Amino acid sequence: MKDVFLDQMREALGDRFHYGGVVTSIEKWRHFAEADIFLLPSIYGEGLPMAILEAMAAGCVVVASEMASVASVIDDGVNGYLVEPRNTEQLITNLKSILEHRSEWKPVQEAAVATVREKFAISDYIKKLESIYKEVAA
Repeated sequence: MKDVFLDQMREALGDRFHYGGVVTSIEKWRHFAEADIFLLPSIYGEGLPMAILEAMAAGCVVVASEMASVASVIDDGVNGYLVEPRNTEQLITNLKSILEHRSEWKPVQEAAVATVREKFAISDYIKKLESIYKEVAA
């Protein structure tokens, strides 16, 4: 399915589309910093993919399949965009619209960064974890 998807994206977006493959570690953060849009068109329930949170934290415009916990983080059109799983036409239509309305990216990017900062701060996570450990230890 990867090749079919890539062919459709190249046909729809031409030279504006780039597939960078799989990256990890420091290289991943460099790519996030260079990217405008992060696309995760999942077809299987993945819980809440860390990649979405990382892309949002980096200020990317996130487009992701509405699955599992993704919709509890992404408010469609506010801090990212949701698409139905396996709906290639909707994905292409949404991406075209996003690309045509670049002036609308900044508020979405800022809301994405704020979402991660407010809901997923590591300091809050550590406090919650410590609270759980204290409760269990008592």
